[in-house]
Amino acid sequence: MPGITIKRSEDTPSEQRPPTRPTLVVASYKGGSWKTSIAVACAERVAMAGYRVLLPTVDGQEDALTRVGQGTVSGGTKLTIGQGTLTVLGMDRETLLSTIYAGPDPSFGDVDVIIADMPPVREGGWLPGTYTVVPLVDHNAILNAHTMLMGTPANTDVLLVRVGDLAPSETWSKTAKAIQKALGRSIDWLDEHVPKSGPIADAHATGTSIWTLPKRGNTGLFQDAIITVCDLFWTHTHGPDDRLPSMPKSTAVAPMQVRGWGRVPW
Repeated sequence: MPGITIKRSEDTPSEQRPPTRPTLVVASYKGGSWKTSIAVACAERVAMAGYRVLLPTVDGQEDALTRVGQGTVSGGTKLTIGQGTLTVLGMDRETLLSTIYAGPDPSFGDVDVIIADMPPVREGGWLPGTYTVVPLVDHNAILNAHTMLMGTPANTDVLLVRVGDLAPSETWSKTAKAIQKALGRSIDWLDEHVPKSGPIADAHATGTSIWTLPKRGNTGLFQDAIITVCDLFWTHTHGPDDRLPSMPKSTAVAPMQVRGWGRVPW
């Protein structure tokens, strides 16, 4: 994306500098990896637990706004989800770094958690102290992930997620271990895959929350995988004894299907 150029030695914060809020980054050095779908689903899930979630999208198309039914809004929107809130904002690179490491602008309101949707750039893996989720959709994505993660700070946790039919279950762990060995650092990977789902894609295309969809087939597997990713993020950032509250019943999120509901213009 034009304007996204980070020189790690000069521009990236110190490896020891932690974010001001628990921060999950969904990053891929490849387009079409279901990155935004995963970021939006994770942000909704954490908001449903009663937290105030900020979802910065560093993408000129601000695709995440469309996924939550606000495609006609320029810049950002704020949604009420159960007892929590989800604020989606389009940001440039400098504002993102300031938001993560200096703290969100007070005009955004109180924020408990940051979930960042990165564009397909190498720098997505260079943000220190974050929990970085890397979706892998094909073998080119594996090569690109290796390039992106070569600069990952030691205090950043990395979770690899295979999307679709990238690799059969029996060989996936071998693939992940090979990536870990090539990087020369410890990383994690999700055993189950995140399947591509037509209903999930249709929901995001129409601005409908995926959590309003019937939990069956690949849609249910996608939802389960997102829940697992969020649980792993929570235990990594809060400790194994601090559990993310359970999902509410699906009827609790039905109002998210209404365009503009709970919207605050920015």
